[in-house]
Amino acid sequence: MSEIYFIRHGQASFGSKNYDRLSEKGVLQAKILGRHIAFLGVRFDAICFGEMERQERTAKEMTNAYREQGIFVPKPVVDASFNEYDSALVWDFQTKMMLKDDPGLLDELEQDQTNKKAIEISWQVMSASITRIKYNSRNISLAGFNEITHLELTGDKTLLT
Repeated sequence: MSEIYFIRHGQASFGSKNYDRLSEKGVLQAKILGRHIAFLGVRFDAICFGEMERQERTAKEMTNAYREQGIFVPKPVVDASFNEYDSALVWDFQTKMMLKDDPGLLDELEQDQTNKKAIEISWQVMSASITRIKYNSRNISLAGFNEITHLELTGDKTLLT
């Protein structure tokens, strides 16, 4: 089976003038990520990232880790399809559309705390985490979600953001 790696950018510079820039911790997270997956022998046919500065810097640090070990990586390609989006806006729009089709859904959504908790959990994606999808002509499956083993192995809990 083939595999697609989705890598979340390292920690952004929250509270600074340019939030889109990786923080020092974010740069370190990206370097650790790159070293780890290179060590595991993961090879890429293509590398793509969105137009955001933090996405580009994460890709740069990751590919630099490969090059430092003498491992070939393809030149990364910028693709706006990977830009972040406003998840709350998407959720609000989608909910309004669903309620238009089924007004009774509002009562169900308000009463079912399980749905609210599932939504909260689903948005907890860690900085510099890995999500893997395996696929072939017959199947597609989630092979890993929000993996941060590479950060946990450092023993530095402050890297878990």
